[in-house]
Amino acid sequence: MLVDAKLASSSVDEMKELGRNLLQIPLMDKVEIVLCSPMSRAIQTACLIFQHTNTKILLVPDLSEFGLNRKMTGFENTGRPCETLLADKELHGLPKFKDVDFSLVRNFADMYGCQWWNSAFNWDKFRSQVERVKRYILEIPENVLAVVGHCCNVSFIIIVDLFT
Repeated sequence: MLVDAKLASSSVDEMKELGRNLLQIPLMDKVEIVLCSPMSRAIQTACLIFQHTNTKILLVPDLSEFGLNRKMTGFENTGRPCETLLADKELHGLPKFKDVDFSLVRNFADMYGCQWWNSAFNWDKFRSQVERVKRYILEIPENVLAVVGHCCNVSFIIIVDLFT
């Protein structure tokens, strides 16, 4: 099991380049908020891609990764407490880290009675996670958003919505 793996140095360079390229797309200057997983590599990705914008970045715990099937033990990459993320010197070195909003990560345990990452995959937890993300997206005042998540979790949110 990994503990909050970060981007490889080659991926850091790729995200910087992607951010520069995305600036050429007219819709990018309309993005008002980035909803981002609180895993370090997602935070790095959001901060690097949106470093040349005024876009705010909000960490959404329910965008963290999860096991893709019942055979997986759960989140194959375990997260870290909010205080540890906030104290991470490498993350602090990111150009946009000062603009990252940790409020949902800070309050997650009080709201849901557990840390923001899970230790085992469970379909009921997964459905709850999907419902919270969908509800949050519908409730935010911003009209144009970007999502930085992992592998398949954003796709699963859309698929679950289509078939339930």
